[in-house]
Amino acid sequence: MKNLLKISLIIISIIIVSGILLFYYFMPTEQNLDIFDNLNPTIIEYKDLNNHVNETIQAYFFCTYDDQNCLYTHNEIIKPLLLSASAERFERITFVNAPELDENVLPSAIKSRLGFSHFPAFVTLSKQNGKIIFHSVLEWNDDMNFTKVDLRDWMIQNQLWLDEYTD
Repeated sequence: MKNLLKISLIIISIIIVSGILLFYYFMPTEQNLDIFDNLNPTIIEYKDLNNHVNETIQAYFFCTYDDQNCLYTHNEIIKPLLLSASAERFERITFVNAPELDENVLPSAIKSRLGFSHFPAFVTLSKQNGKIIFHSVLEWNDDMNFTKVDLRDWMIQNQLWLDEYTD
């Protein structure tokens, strides 16, 4: 009876140790997702936007890393559009990480300052006399989402769709 108990404990110990080793061996490695890496490599935090906008009209993509609509826009609109354009990135559009807009700022205040009230939003901005001026806006809202075609048309309208892009 003692030998049976010893053998049982040894087998259970081997199974437990084997299970733990197999768990750690097959555990997936943490992946770093390069979200919004297919736009201009410069990433701007919303609080620093005023320092980056200048007199020339520039395009910005306002979003956050954890917003589902932003992730959808990245995966289902920007990436396929890049694929159809045969390009690696849209260099003329700069990502603005704007979690503060979701937490602290009223949509009406965003609308009056930047021309949109919801994000994701693609916006062309410039600065005149120290004040940010918005020129063109393509914004997401729950009633009317934009598509790959809408983004492409917005880019064409704002001279962001380069001649070398195929499509």
